[in-house]
Amino acid sequence: MIPVAVACAAENAERNGFSSQFEARLSDLFAAVEGQFDVLVFDPPFRWFRARSMAERGMADENYAALTQFFAEVGDHLAAGGRVLLAFGTTGDIDYLQHLIAHSGLTCQELRRVDGEKEGFPVAYFAYRLTREVRSQRRRRGSA
Repeated sequence: MIPVAVACAAENAERNGFSSQFEARLSDLFAAVEGQFDVLVFDPPFRWFRARSMAERGMADENYAALTQFFAEVGDHLAAGGRVLLAFGTTGDIDYLQHLIAHSGLTCQELRRVDGEKEGFPVAYFAYRLTREVRSQRRRRGSA
């Protein structure tokens, strides 16, 4: 049985004419993924605590283990000039995310910010584009 999220992603690609350029896979981050990609989309859980229920599993990442692992491994799977589209919010530890981005070697651009309120507190949700720079491979004069 194909998980609902994987089937939904594949159906959306088909519906929008991208099925020949798109593959949806079930994987624990990069465990079932080989190669490098031009675009990776990552919508990690914002919260750092252990999920206490099935309802919390989509928003909790104990000690940010998955988020930290993603940034440790993304460089192996992102092609030169490749992009990561990432969503995150201040309901999570935005400073920790910024730390991971700063040490990732990726260039960060904020694409969108939405400000609001949650349970009486101000919140902001962000969409980021992280880009792996293309490094020119210029030859030194006189070398073969």
